Amino acid sequence: MIQRIQTIYLFLAAIICILFLMVPSAENAIEGVVVEEFDFFARDNIYSAAISIAVAFLSFAAIFFYKNRKLQIRIAFISIALLFVLIAQTYYALTQSAEDYSITYFIATPFIAIVFLFLAIRSIRKDEALVKSMDRFR
Repeated sequence: MIQRIQTIYLFLAAIICILFLMVPSAENAIEGVVVEEFDFFARDNIYSAAISIAVAFLSFAAIFFYKNRKLQIRIAFISIALLFVLIAQTYYALTQSAEDYSITYFIATPFIAIVFLFLAIRSIRKDEALVKSMDRFR
């Protein structure tokens, strides 16, 4: 059912992954003042952009698999695994940078997406348990 709470969680995870592409994860700043233009955007790195778009697409597509809850859970776990790869890849890209940088708050967006995906999985499992309990009464 599309009007369930896991739909909101999956949609928020997709939006957060798109947001990760559009905001800088790090910038060259000293004491909060931007010194020069060094902004690390995920969209500038092809791997980060591809993973972020894939997670956003999978999260959004999982919304429409509401009749197949096991597939929804599987897609959510795949998205979580991809987000861990995204986190590792972003960390690697930032450590390989020759610039001094300060990390912005938006670096946490993949972690927030993981939380939303875990909440979606929990809600999907509750729905599955509810459907199984209703089948026992027939």
